[in-house]
Amino acid sequence: MSRLSESALGAWWNDVPAQTRLIAGLGVGAVVVVALVMFMLVPAVKTLRYAAADQQALDNQLDTMRSLAGQAQAIKSQPKPDQDEARKFIETSVKQRLASTASVSFAGDRATLSLNNARPEALAAWLTDTRANGRLLPAEARLTRGEAGWTGQLVLNLPAAK
Repeated sequence: MSRLSESALGAWWNDVPAQTRLIAGLGVGAVVVVALVMFMLVPAVKTLRYAAADQQALDNQLDTMRSLAGQAQAIKSQPKPDQDEARKFIETSVKQRLASTASVSFAGDRATLSLNNARPEALAAWLTDTRANGRLLPAEARLTRGEAGWTGQLVLNLPAAK
């Protein structure tokens, strides 16, 4: 604003009756108070309102993480199977969990699992069992998912022969 308009605005404001200036001041004050409440107080109240539920969710996640850490520690403390035990474990678990949808072959220190339309739930259960009880993990996976299930190959590294 230029100097002229500022002084003209000031002169106009001074000409406004005192009662009108008071009402305008109260209106501006009310707008400021409403803005402060909306932008500062409402988010704080929302945070307080949901804090207990958020804390419970975080506690549940922490319990889950502790449980998983305990399982990992239990798996880690198990003795590693030797190569013959690992082969037997794989053969038995494939027969039990994957039945006719999979076959296994061994070459040196590697086991190759060939899948043909294996159900996702059965494959997931087999992988979980193999990791937890057999202490084996897939080294390679070449799988495709079809309508009937998973098809392809999984390669596992066996423990070194003693």
